[in-house]
Amino acid sequence: MLGALLGLLPSIAAGAVFVVDDDGAQCPSAHFTRIQAAVDAAAAGDTVHVCAGLYRESVHVPRTLRLLGAPRPVTERTGDVQTEAVVEPLGRTPAFTLAADGVWLEGFTVQNGDSGSVGVRTLPAFSGQEVSDSAFLHVDWALEVGNADAARPTHLRGNLTWRPQSALRMVGARGVVASGNQFESSRDTVIARASLGVHLENNTVSGGFGVGVFFTDCTGSVIVANHMRNGSLNGIVVNGGDAQVEGNVISDGQLGPRIAIENVTGGVLVANNTISGPGAGGDLTRFEAAIHVRDSRGVWLLDNRVTTVERGYGVLLEGGGGHWVLGNDVQGARVDGLRTRAGSTGNVLLLNHAQGSGEHDAHDEQRSANAWLLNTCTTDFPDGSICP
Repeated sequence: MLGALLGLLPSIAAGAVFVVDDDGAQCPSAHFTRIQAAVDAAAAGDTVHVCAGLYRESVHVPRTLRLLGAPRPVTERTGDVQTEAVVEPLGRTPAFTLAADGVWLEGFTVQNGDSGSVGVRTLPAFSGQEVSDSAFLHVDWALEVGNADAARPTHLRGNLTWRPQSALRMVGARGVVASGNQFESSRDTVIARASLGVHLENNTVSGGFGVGVFFTDCTGSVIVANHMRNGSLNGIVVNGGDAQVEGNVISDGQLGPRIAIENVTGGVLVANNTISGPGAGGDLTRFEAAIHVRDSRGVWLLDNRVTTVERGYGVLLEGGGGHWVLGNDVQGARVDGLRTRAGSTGNVLLLNHAQGSGEHDAHDEQRSANAWLLNTCTTDFPDGSICP
């Protein structure tokens, strides 16, 4: 049995393999019954293979190791100790603390943490970790990620989080790539503060209670090709810093803007996003818009598609100015399709299309301060000054 399991391990650099089994049922020839004991015995470059079972411990990894759990698709994880390597953290100590460069963690189920519990914490002094194909079930803070060297990013791939306070949290990280993860029913899903080079690509965010993605004072941010649905507050918020927000699909939101850009001074591109069904309540004068740009300068809104804005605006520019709004398509806004508020000046709105809005397809509160060119719409305000 053990020989067959070892044959399934990926080909890696030469090093010893230590096998862990809590009860000896799946791997009778295992070397250890606890993960930490195997980690303590291993040298840099070794592999710790953890067989299916229940491990009530918090594991500290102080050297470059590869930790491999029991392989099973994350969508099938239920915490079954007969088929999954299940780790339940002790108190608020993380289930795994990665305290070395290049640690690889794959194939675990982390579950049932106490209030304030953490699934995986990568310490900010180190770089180049990998956390993949793992499930985090009922853990308050699923992934807390720091990374020291943007040239050696930490990768988060193919993980599942279920009902955490936060699925992914980064503060001061320098280089994190999260791709192909499924984040479900978080309070706030992805939070990044004062970080550099964070990439979110091809993730699914569903059923959240708060903000889907919140980046504040981050630079070099890339938020592309994510699918967000059934959120209850904001979809993507960029507050300060710069970002590329492109090719995301955001649907069925309830409150607040689906994409909000706030307090930035250039360097933000919002392009080719598809937004449908945002908004079911709230303050129409401030918070309801599919795309809301507020108190910012020089934002580019390019080729976005907005349909069925249930309550509010398609694109709303408020404060600041100098934005380029090009080639966007807004259909069925409850209030206005394209709206610029007084005080947002120097904007260029070119080749946009708006139709079927409840009040106006295009509305400018300070018409002389902005350039509207070659847009297609039916109703506008001031009357006849925007639509051809």
